[in-house]
Amino acid sequence: MKVRKGFVSNSSTCSFTIYGAWLDRNDVMKALKEKQDEDYLKTIEKWKEDYTEDGEEFDEEEIDDLSYFFECVFGNLFTHYDWDTGDVALGEGFASMDDDETKAEFKKRIEESLKEKLGTLIDNVKFDIISHEYQC
Repeated sequence: MKVRKGFVSNSSTCSFTIYGAWLDRNDVMKALKEKQDEDYLKTIEKWKEDYTEDGEEFDEEEIDDLSYFFECVFGNLFTHYDWDTGDVALGEGFASMDDDETKAEFKKRIEESLKEKLGTLIDNVKFDIISHEYQC
């Protein structure tokens, strides 16, 4: 029988498949700030209350739980922040497609939803089916 004497780790892999786009974190934050998106502003205020002391400045650059932050801002859309690349996947899984909705209508709904949130940032973005695995 072999006895393992070194470090042993079990790692798990998670994955998702959505229709959407990968966007740069900084571009998303800038677009939300410029557009003064209501959900963004509410989330920033909540974070200021929860994570700063009275009188302390709050800097969006210091948000450390971006996955949760983007979840709060984008609500019903699927969000995944990739810590390695600094990119954010935004979109929806096909399970959220309505029974009477065509694939084209589904795609258009997601693109319009992101356009509403992010304005012109979306103009040159390539939307596609995204399948991604990550360590969880």
